[in-house]
Amino acid sequence: MTRRLHAEHNKKLCQKLLEDKNFNDWVVTTAFYSAIHFTQHQIFPLEVGEDEFESLSAYYNSLDPKTRKSKHEEQYKLIKNHIKSIHAHYKLLMDASSTARYNSYFVTEAKAKDARLKLTLIEAAITKA
Repeated sequence: MTRRLHAEHNKKLCQKLLEDKNFNDWVVTTAFYSAIHFTQHQIFPLEVGEDEFESLSAYYNSLDPKTRKSKHEEQYKLIKNHIKSIHAHYKLLMDASSTARYNSYFVTEAKAKDARLKLTLIEAAITKA
């Protein structure tokens, strides 16, 4: 399955959950995971000097384990460098998803709608077919 198809799959679930109005924490989480796949689709394969990386995992594994951050943080750095126009939206989704998953599953409908909007803006910035 391609990253773009994975992103579309997560986006469909995000929309269904938003319409259901009972699982706003999962709206935020599925919006973020959809954004992960849309942005990876745009960035990879990635050339760094003479090296080419087919995936985030391959890129991440090439980084110095002593200085690298989490995969989410390293992906965010790549987004800041390669898809600058959406990095703020991505960061807000990343943080909101982390909060919904680990701190408080109570997410307002307004925050769920905002997460879905940010996903729409991220998807619009993806230019690769």
